[in-house]
Parts: sequence; C-alpha cells; structure tokens
Amino acid sequence: MPQVWVYGTLKKGGANHHYLAQSMYRGQATLTFQGRLFDVGFPVLMKSRNKINIEGELYDVDRETFDRLDRLEGNGHMYQRRRKRLADGRYAWIYIGKNSFWQPRAYGRPVMPQADGIIRWNRSAR
Repeated sequence: MPQVWVYGTLKKGGANHHYLAQSMYRGQATLTFQGRLFDVGFPVLMKSRNKINIEGELYDVDRETFDRLDRLEGNGHMYQRRRKRLADGRYAWIYIGKNSFWQPRAYGRPVMPQADGIIRWNRSAR
C-alpha cells in the first residue's frame, strides 16, 4: 500500500485530517528537503535552495484516498505529488507546492526551524 507524508492541515488535529481518518497512521517522520515552508494561513512547501528538515506524519493510503487527496491539493495545478525519501530511509508520496502557483500568493512568512533544526507546523501558534 502506498504511503503519503503530510506536514500541515492533513495532520492529526488539522482542518483536513478527515481525509486520512480511515487511513493507517504509521507515525511521525522527518523529511529533509531542498525548499522552504511558507505560512499562507496553512503551510505550503515549495522548492528553493535552502535545505530544511520538516516533521510530518506518515499514512498508508488506498487509491480512493489518493484520488481525494489529489483533488484537495489540486495535483498538477497547485501542488505536485512526488515520491521522496524520508530521513529514515522510507519512501513516501508528498505534496510540493508549485512555485508558479504559490510564489505570487506567498504573502506569508517562511516557517522557521526550532532549536533542533526541525520545522514543525504548529496550528495552535497562529
């Protein structure tokens, strides 16, 4: 079964977590990525020259859930789903914001790493 790694509103407690409510939670996982995470009212991960570590959650998903996530994320338009290697060596699908869509809308600030160098999206801090 394919796995998807999520970092924002799809995480437990997030506004869109109901999309994954029936999926098997596999735990927290860190992604090392060449990009930046922007707060535009929700987090958007975009490619850039910066190397960052982001904490997220890993789920097993079925085809139907993948299709719903692709529609939610505007796969191919707002986000691009890509398979990436996580810090622990596992592979998962992630949604990367398309720079062409999000850069003109990235009025938010980059989310900064915490003292341990890992970025964690904190819904309650907004």
